[in-house]
Amino acid sequence: MNIQLSRLLALQEINNKITDCRNNIDALNASVKNKREEVELARGKIGEIKEEIKRNKKEEDRRELDLKSNEEDITKLLIQLNQAKSNDEYSALNKRIEEERRQDSALEDEILELMARSDGLKTRTEELQKSVDALEAELSGMEEKAGIDVAAFEKEIDELQNRVNGIEAEIDPGLLDQYRRVFERKLGDVMAVADEVALVCRGCNMSVPRQLINEILKDDAIVFCKSCNRILYIPEKE
Repeated sequence: MNIQLSRLLALQEINNKITDCRNNIDALNASVKNKREEVELARGKIGEIKEEIKRNKKEEDRRELDLKSNEEDITKLLIQLNQAKSNDEYSALNKRIEEERRQDSALEDEILELMARSDGLKTRTEELQKSVDALEAELSGMEEKAGIDVAAFEKEIDELQNRVNGIEAEIDPGLLDQYRRVFERKLGDVMAVADEVALVCRGCNMSVPRQLINEILKDDAIVFCKSCNRILYIPEKE
């Protein structure tokens, strides 16, 4: 095989490993990010429930004030009732007292409902907090492991990049520029097998003229696919 082609194949293989390492780093960072967002979402839910508890408590306090005001009114009406000078006045005062007591009963029911709701919300908050604590512990573990793994991948990238630099130094500069241009356009997929039987490029599955196949077989030229611009090669037979 053409020595330059062999070097390009080696370069492609190492570049693919570098790409894999970077993809792994991106995947690790994305996983940690997703877990952080999950934690923040759960924290936000707790915050919403706590705000609801505050609103519920304010409503409960308002009902308590209304109940206290009603009881004060009833006390005044009872005093007036004892001082009533006629049956009509006595009857009217009794009706007002009964109405105030009905309002008291309704307020007491509402207060009990609000208290029960607050208790339910507090229980829900405690349950969610346990869930958040577990998620935060999980996130902490993920961050620690991801940090170790990312450092390992970055170290591997550095080692691979040193190998890349060594190989690139042995490749013709003009050919290397062509390789890099295709690398950027094809996102790393530069080299493609030329099927000498089917006469197609296995990178794009478009036809390759027999003449180009012969040039590759003669090892006297670097051949590019006319359709996808990938560098064509024919694997050596074992």
